[in-house]
Amino acid sequence: AAFTNLLFENNNISNIVYEQGQIVFTPATTGNYYIGFHGHSPANTFYLYLDTFSIVLNVDSMNPPTNLTAEVINNTYVFLSWNAPSNTLNRDLLGYKVYRDGVLLQTINDPATTFYNDLNVTVGTYSYTVTALYTAGESIPAGPVSATITPPAYPPTNLTAQVQGFNVILNWQSPALTLVGDNKLDSSYRDRNLTGYKVYRNGTVVTTITNPSTTTYTDQNLTSGTYSYTVTAVYTYGESAPAGPVSVTIIPPPPTDLTATVQQNNVTLNWVSPQLPTELFIKAGSSTQDRALTGFKVYRDNVIIATITNPLTTTYTDQNVPNGTYIYGVTAVYPNDESAPVTVTVTVDYQEPQIVFEDGFETYENFALVFPPWSLYDVDQSGTYGINNVIFPGSESPMAFIIFNPSATTPPMTSVAPHSGSKMAASFAAVNPPNNDWMIAPKVHLGTASSVKFFAKSQTDTYGLERFQVGISTSPNIDLSTFQIITTGNYVEAPTQWTEYNFDLSSYNNQEIWIGIHCVSNDAFIFYVDDFCILSIGGYIVSNDDPTVPVLNTGLYGNFPNPFNPETTIR
Repeated sequence: AAFTNLLFENNNISNIVYEQGQIVFTPATTGNYYIGFHGHSPANTFYLYLDTFSIVLNVDSMNPPTNLTAEVINNTYVFLSWNAPSNTLNRDLLGYKVYRDGVLLQTINDPATTFYNDLNVTVGTYSYTVTALYTAGESIPAGPVSATITPPAYPPTNLTAQVQGFNVILNWQSPALTLVGDNKLDSSYRDRNLTGYKVYRNGTVVTTITNPSTTTYTDQNLTSGTYSYTVTAVYTYGESAPAGPVSVTIIPPPPTDLTATVQQNNVTLNWVSPQLPTELFIKAGSSTQDRALTGFKVYRDNVIIATITNPLTTTYTDQNVPNGTYIYGVTAVYPNDESAPVTVTVTVDYQEPQIVFEDGFETYENFALVFPPWSLYDVDQSGTYGINNVIFPGSESPMAFIIFNPSATTPPMTSVAPHSGSKMAASFAAVNPPNNDWMIAPKVHLGTASSVKFFAKSQTDTYGLERFQVGISTSPNIDLSTFQIITTGNYVEAPTQWTEYNFDLSSYNNQEIWIGIHCVSNDAFIFYVDDFCILSIGGYIVSNDDPTVPVLNTGLYGNFPNPFNPETTIR
């Protein structure tokens, strides 16, 4: 190429040692430049030497942007931001160029714009750089910074919660698939890898499920209260947004079917145990023990009146309740909880029954075998056992009952005492057992709220306890075959301590009845009865022209004194 521009000329080189020379020039345009040296000395001169040639490019510095960052927004686009160059060195800043993976993405012609949204991204990782544009050219790049777009983290669907006792059962479905085109899976869905789920209660993780095919969880042994649940899907690259929330309220199961029966001034409650899951009902030795039913509490007008510690007991009788209307409630009790009450309204309108007939056997002669108005029947007609080393009138006689005064025997029986006073009715064991002896109270007309009560005991249990029945007859006259036994079972055994027996006669209200005590002991010893009482509202003793009924078929076997019977039978 031709050299067209003279940059430097020296026509008088007289130095014989090397001297440095320098030329500074500014190219007019961008392009290729050729630099050459032309020696042109006069004739008859010697040598011209040139050595150590160099060319130095003297270009002003162009600073790049600073603090370049890349942020993925909602996993859908990349937000780039940066700061302007710290010093433009008096050059005019024109704007910026944004590169993605080394390819120009955008030219920004406004130097005040220091951000860029890359909206055209799919799943993958991207590298970004940004340069500054000056009038003199383009700076070196700021960066690189990277950003990763992950596949969509789809959450579970159809989350439900069901309360069962003190447990909450959660169910959900796997994340829904995104279909595009002709029912083909979105490639981003194929790229992801579901690894399981996380279950949250009130914002706190309660379990992590590592099997993605498991879509249920039971949160166990909760206390009463309200709970909020969410479930997220866990992927190899992260966690989805939550499914839910769903809220449930735990209420300790109460008893059901509470009923109340009023009998005189007593209220009997009955109910059904709470319907708990089988594994929670009275179950010990496991984590569910603190949720097991432990019993019940009974309330009357919101005041506790009984605590039942046996969860199998589902009845309670409130006795001697004053007249009035009450609200009874029964709650189920758990180790750390108590249910709401099941309630029933009860009205008690009890009129205290009057005494129609009572007898403590104090007005009769000692050791009488006949003592009207009682009717006595010795059906077995057997002689009776006496008492060892004790003498009293009528000892060993055939008898039904005898007015027995232990303080009047010879010697007095200090170890035996009536329930009250000094006398009581007694039936001695038949020598030819079993006993078949009746003691029948005078005929009475019952009104309402009727009952009969008395005290009874056995002399000893050495030969077995004494046995008795209570019978009721509505016949006009005494007929033993018409008596209906109202005691439970074949007989009642009287203990060796005075025990009160009370029998409801309401089914015989407004009727005339006979009440009989029937001794059916089998080779025992002595059966005692004391403080007999018939109660009824509006009841009365029926008039009887001949209230005294003689003892049936009683002979003088062993009657004291008995000169005709030299032998005695004693115990």
